[in-house]
Amino acid sequence: MSRKRKKNLLIFTLILSLMIEFIGISAGPEQPFVSRTCIIIFAVIFPLCINRLYRLSYEKEFPELIRQEKIEFQDEHNTQIRLLAKAKTSDIIRWLLLVLGGLAYAAGSALWLTLSVIGIFLLSYILEWYFSNKYKNKM
Repeated sequence: MSRKRKKNLLIFTLILSLMIEFIGISAGPEQPFVSRTCIIIFAVIFPLCINRLYRLSYEKEFPELIRQEKIEFQDEHNTQIRLLAKAKTSDIIRWLLLVLGGLAYAAGSALWLTLSVIGIFLLSYILEWYFSNKYKNKM
């Protein structure tokens, strides 16, 4: 897709998200589901479009830096660093989920909330075990 077409699509999406925001604000407290849904859609789409538009102008202004960035991104050393950072982040998030489940239980919140958080914690370990075995057998 050409740069101009991407830009036009992003501008159209930006305008569409503003219209959705207006619908959300107009719905008001009479229709809370519609209002909240429209505001959430706006809150997700609008910043993404702004960021992408900024990135397109940056790519046009500094093409040499973008080429260098792509080379560095595909570099084996940088890839290993990113993978290590993702693994460490995953470990931290898992333990935060366990702490969150404990705090939810201690605070006397709904049982489904506590069990959901603990379930996500267990699911992350099950998925790690599955993919570890899958890739170990593959390599």
